[in-house]
Amino acid sequence: MVTLLFSVILSTPLNILPAKDSIEQLIYNSKMTSRENTLVTFVLILACYLPAVLIPEIGDALTLIGATTNPLVGFIFPIIFYLKLHPELKWWKKVIAYCVILMTIICSIAILALFVSDKIKLIQGKD
Repeated sequence: MVTLLFSVILSTPLNILPAKDSIEQLIYNSKMTSRENTLVTFVLILACYLPAVLIPEIGDALTLIGATTNPLVGFIFPIIFYLKLHPELKWWKKVIAYCVILMTIICSIAILALFVSDKIKLIQGKD
């Protein structure tokens, strides 16, 4: 566990710094104070460390990411941005785009539900 914490802390310049900069721009109107900076850094590192410790297998982590983050970044956000950038699209292209968003959401929820169901069955089987 100590080495995991150490590796998460060492990833701070690559992962935490851009996240802190985004939080600073979105939430704070000016530069964060030293105390706010320390608090945000601590919360972000804790948010990275806890899942790393609590998720027992890499397959579980990949399934969770595949059912939540990947559909957002790979399908939903690009479609929303495309629709916002091209409001003059024909109605049938918009319908197709919204259908893809809907199918992505349905598939993501189904995968997540199946994952949770399998984990519940696995826990009940061990008792």
